[in-house]
Amino acid sequence: MLGSATSHNPIDVLLVEDSFYDVDLTTHALKDAILPDRIKAVHDGAEALDFIFCTGDYANRDPRQQPKLILLDLQLPKVEGLEVLRRIRADLQAWRQQVSWSSATTSMSS
Repeated sequence: MLGSATSHNPIDVLLVEDSFYDVDLTTHALKDAILPDRIKAVHDGAEALDFIFCTGDYANRDPRQQPKLILLDLQLPKVEGLEVLRRIRADLQAWRQQVSWSSATTSMSS
């Protein structure tokens, strides 16, 4: 199981991807370098923001334990990936995170 809302383990990678196939593919690709319980997958932009800013279902998460890397799909339901990226960059603490973003047509790092 990829990190749950109640998990207290530090998360190394936050995977923000609405395609379950792409979540499985990415997790499989990372499994040799990162323990599976240190990867957290969320499936829309709103949940990503809740995780990053410790709100909603993640209100009890320790805000000092931020992921080292965020893999962000740009085409997300609820809140689009560019808006998630904008909100991360607007927050001084979240700004320190490495974000790599992609869509079905392009991939870039920020």
